[in-house]
Amino acid sequence: MDTQKDETMEETPLVKHEVPLLQGIFQFPKFPVVLVTVGGEQDRNIITIHFVHPVSFKPPMLGVGIGRGQYSHELATKYGEFVVNIPKADLRPAIDYCGAHSGRKVDKFKETGLTPLRASKVNAFLIDECPVNIECKVVQTADLGTHTWFFGEILTVHLLGTPLEGYDRGENAAFAYL
Repeated sequence: MDTQKDETMEETPLVKHEVPLLQGIFQFPKFPVVLVTVGGEQDRNIITIHFVHPVSFKPPMLGVGIGRGQYSHELATKYGEFVVNIPKADLRPAIDYCGAHSGRKVDKFKETGLTPLRASKVNAFLIDECPVNIECKVVQTADLGTHTWFFGEILTVHLLGTPLEGYDRGENAAFAYL
């Protein structure tokens, strides 16, 4: 076998180039997808959120970024509470619906067939079909560009089944990425 490199098969070196700023954001691995619920009995809503992240371990806190024109932004500001519901893959149609329709115009629980359960610590609803529901009280907000980040201290967690260890989600784990 000839170990000499064939000059005709040389690879062209990759050259980095600048791209529009938003393209930099789109290069991240897929963001988690959750359903966030806000509001009380008369104005409850579900919003599909990609901007969600743990922000503190002590105290345990989550941050969710909600666009300022969204109905859920209005409700999160009004109530100062929210629930992060982690869906499984079979809820994909509901995830898509909740991300494409305004809660100002429709009751997303009724339209998707999702089951609202009254939260135990906050004035919001859990989604029964989601195996993980995390109730949060807003402790701080930050207006950053097009979104407000609502940082919520975790008050309680409802979990169906055994807690997951680290990043090992397993085949029956919550569907956190699209």
